[in-house]
Amino acid sequence: MSEAQSGISLAIVKHSDYDNPLAQINVNEKSLAFITQEEGLGQYRIEFPTEIEDGQMVITHMDLAIFEEAIEKAKQALSELGQA
Repeated sequence: MSEAQSGISLAIVKHSDYDNPLAQINVNEKSLAFITQEEGLGQYRIEFPTEIEDGQMVITHMDLAIFEEAIEKAKQALSELGQA
C-alpha cells in the first residue's frame, strides 16, 4: 500500500523539546507518534502526543521494543481466536 493510500507519512524533524532529531509519524496529516532516541543511540522510545483542551500537550511514552512486543502478542491472540 502506498503512502497516498494508507495516509501514513513520516518526517524526520528537530524539535526544541528534544536534543536529537525524531521521527514524526503522521496519519492523514495528523501527528500520531514520535520515535525518539533521547535515551541514547539505538534506544528507541515511542511517544504519543495528545492535545488537551487548553492547547497543552500531554505525551505518553514507552520503550519501542516493549510496544512492538505488545502489538505482536495482541496480533497472535487475535489470530488464535480466528482459528478456534
